[in-house]
Amino acid sequence: MQKRIIMESQIENQKVLRCKSSTDANKLAGSIYSTWVENAETTILIRVIGAGSLNQAIKAVIVSNKYFSKKGYVVAVRPSFQDATDKMTSIELRVILQKM
Repeated sequence: MQKRIIMESQIENQKVLRCKSSTDANKLAGSIYSTWVENAETTILIRVIGAGSLNQAIKAVIVSNKYFSKKGYVVAVRPSFQDATDKMTSIELRVILQKM
């Protein structure tokens, strides 16, 4: 029972941002930063499908690094594959903040 409670609280403490190839990287960078400002304990995930959207997501992480560097943090990402549908796989980028 204890494990289940921990898992549910981890899900509540996640923010999933979706990115398309048409997403403005600057706006996504602002969303990453504002999500962290609202609650620094929130796990930020960026979910993408396709090369174009992955490119925009990485650009956004690079741009958000400017915001975080002013606060003394460096941004890193941990990629992983997730099943989106039966025939599609999405890439999930977990945003990791490290103190400089």
